[in-house]
Amino acid sequence: LSYNLSKNQAYFEDVYNKAVFTCAYVLNRLQQSNVNKNTVLSHAEGHELGIASAHADVGHWFPKHGKSMDNFREDVKVYMSTGKLPFGNTLSDSWTKACEKGVFDGTNPNGYITREQIAIVLDRLNMLK
Repeated sequence: LSYNLSKNQAYFEDVYNKAVFTCAYVLNRLQQSNVNKNTVLSHAEGHELGIASAHADVGHWFPKHGKSMDNFREDVKVYMSTGKLPFGNTLSDSWTKACEKGVFDGTNPNGYITREQIAIVLDRLNMLK
């Protein structure tokens, strides 16, 4: 089967951005600021080191969209220092939009959210009936 690059580009960008965000989040929670081949690696890279299973990995997909694990590590570094995701949108853009729409009150953008606050957000989004 042929892979339709243009048809799948938006999906790739969405998944890639989420992977960058998630990787940065985990590193932050572990208080790990070093991003390198020892801290961020694919399953294939891990297998070469004898610490992961050998199975299909991002190595077959990333290159179709012009990315590699080295690009991914660099994108994680950039995101951790600037909040800028590789395919547009930043946390500050999303935060601003959410505040403008009244989802949040504009305070404490980096704080944790409680269940009570989640209920307030859901109510403001008219999701509680």
